[in-house]
Amino acid sequence: MFLPYLNGERTPHVNPDLSAVFMGMNLRTGPYHLARAVMEGVAYSLMQCVECCTVLGLEVDKFIASGGGARSKPWMQLVSDIFNKPLKIASVEEQASLGAAIIAGVGVNLYPDVKQHANTWSHTGRKFSIPIFQDIKNIWYITNFIKKHISTVLLSSKD
Repeated sequence: MFLPYLNGERTPHVNPDLSAVFMGMNLRTGPYHLARAVMEGVAYSLMQCVECCTVLGLEVDKFIASGGGARSKPWMQLVSDIFNKPLKIASVEEQASLGAAIIAGVGVNLYPDVKQHANTWSHTGRKFSIPIFQDIKNIWYITNFIKKHISTVLLSSKD
């Protein structure tokens, strides 16, 4: 298990002094276990944020991922499984930058409103459905996929 507090935590545990930690490790723990724990830890942390929204009465009915993490098919499938909802990948990789540009455009009267231009730019590509992890072959595939990529990274970093 990994608690992903590398820089403290803001939501839902407002504590800038929290630290990241791996738990449950032993001599059989390999790099692929650590990679999987990081992906799960971040996904469950995001799920806690979604639960905060639900408690506040905000309905979360769809998820769109963007950025570097959205390039990882196994990770996005894992997030979809944990959220128990379909997940789409944004066609524009850096949605935060696009949102800032749209808001700036509205601020200088280049665009009439945020919603109209957000809808213009909010296209999605790949979609991850639930649940993939009920099939044991898929668990084996994803675990071995992660293991191979971690091994490649570790071997190439020795040069």
